[in-house]
Amino acid sequence: MPCVHGPVANGEGARRGRREWRAWQACLLLCCALANGCRAEGRGQARHADGPLVPELPNNSCVTRVIGHANVQVLASLVPEGIEWPGLSKGNGAWAPTVLTAVVALGDSLAVLDGMQSMVSLLDGRLERVATTGKAGEGPGEFRKATALAATPTGLIAIIDPGNGRLTLLDRTLRLSVVRPFPTEALTESIAFLGGDVYFAQSIVPFMAARNNKFGTAVALLRQGADSAVVVVRLLPGVPRADSVLRLPGPNSLRVTVQDERVLMVAPTAGIVDLIHEGGAVVRFRSCMPPELDAALKKQFAGYDPQAQSGAQRSVSLVSDALLSGDTVFTVGLLPDSLGRLHVDRYRLDGSAIGSVVVVMGELRLAPEIRFWGGPNRLVAYSPEGVIMKLQLTNVP
Repeated sequence: MPCVHGPVANGEGARRGRREWRAWQACLLLCCALANGCRAEGRGQARHADGPLVPELPNNSCVTRVIGHANVQVLASLVPEGIEWPGLSKGNGAWAPTVLTAVVALGDSLAVLDGMQSMVSLLDGRLERVATTGKAGEGPGEFRKATALAATPTGLIAIIDPGNGRLTLLDRTLRLSVVRPFPTEALTESIAFLGGDVYFAQSIVPFMAARNNKFGTAVALLRQGADSAVVVVRLLPGVPRADSVLRLPGPNSLRVTVQDERVLMVAPTAGIVDLIHEGGAVVRFRSCMPPELDAALKKQFAGYDPQAQSGAQRSVSLVSDALLSGDTVFTVGLLPDSLGRLHVDRYRLDGSAIGSVVVVMGELRLAPEIRFWGGPNRLVAYSPEGVIMKLQLTNVP
């Protein structure tokens, strides 16, 4: 399966496209390190496997001290045609993304990136599409495997496109504003802006980082006008702090966000958020890891052989996003148990835990990727298939 694919239609084609997109992402990392030909099932491949990492966790899986429970209200939702999602209305025939790669809140609007189809869409507060731009290519406003989306301090929409090696900026109507070269690595997962500086985070494959320090950079900083990135966080295997974050044998997804002029790095599988101070000092916020999940992750990592012809990995995102508000850090994620509940954890700036609010979902099945939408009680959840839901937490203690 070569790592070059064009747009794929919705339905079965879309499901195939999503599998190919994930294969392409892992393939890029391995090609860079091993130079053995870009194939999706190459030497050392670590792909995502089907099925749960742990068959069933008890419904009392640990959380930070529970300080109360809340409910959730769906303010708006968007479901592609042909997909049935518990708790949401039927699909919209005009909405047919292939791989929903990233979303970013813009006030009451939402920008979404379909990396497979090289398209950016703008949705209003009711999740109705008001504009779309982009296509595959190398010209202005075109993309080759765009992977990350963010808002700049001036309100522009930024798209990182490793395929073309550049950063594209759009205005709030999705008109092209600026295109500039950007020295990003192949698997930049997210970007964030602080003044004129750009922070970007990328996936890390431990055995690759052990062979080549270049692949151990988790978060890097590009100063305005600079020619190269300045390393902010480097995670090399064998260092206790790194080993607690890099829980997967294959690509470990990492995200970077800027909140209140401070940089936060999110490690979803590890359930860890790091507050990175200028100069490299770090304060760590750690979500509770169920013992059964911790043991399964250790077993999976120990049993992985990078020299094998193929491999598989399973993961659970304990933390999806982080928000800094005043003197409190909020994190959000799904509880990895059969009830599918949501937890919003609160921490002080020194890293000590305040407690967790557990959200009862009722009949609603939550999409796996969750982001704060302007505050700790408003969220957007989305799935790679294109399901989007705008949520309001109610009765929050």
